[in-house]
Amino acid sequence: GRVRALVRAGDPATVAYFRFHAADHDADLTPWPAGTVTALGDAVHAMPPTGGRAAATAIRDAGLLAEELARAHAGESTIPMAVHRYQSAMAAYAGDAIRTSMQPLGWVHRLAGPVGTGLARLGLPALATAARLGRGVAAARPGRGVTGVRGARGA
Repeated sequence: GRVRALVRAGDPATVAYFRFHAADHDADLTPWPAGTVTALGDAVHAMPPTGGRAAATAIRDAGLLAEELARAHAGESTIPMAVHRYQSAMAAYAGDAIRTSMQPLGWVHRLAGPVGTGLARLGLPALATAARLGRGVAAARPGRGVTGVRGARGA
């Protein structure tokens, strides 16, 4: 319909389509009972790649679940209790990770029109240049190391 007509009318060099799926950051991320089966990563808290947190959050899940299962294996708890502790801890940080990953999509929507596109085309290169210049100035200061901390190079 109308969306396809808009895409066809656009310059192919400037048109992109990204379909993102994300879990509801305010929802209960673990609505199933803790038992011998659980889920982690995108199976629980899907988020778009725009925030750069999806893989890191999945790795955090895996590490936390492994720690809890190791405690169960050592006899300190049961597997259902380990899964429950994992699910509770994961639910405490995953909603924030989803929320953070969604924030750049707000910018995408705000910059979607002709004015926003023009501002992005002018503003983003200017910001990148300013960042490069800022790093160059910080690195050129005497007595400052790579980290910008005085004496970092053995001084």
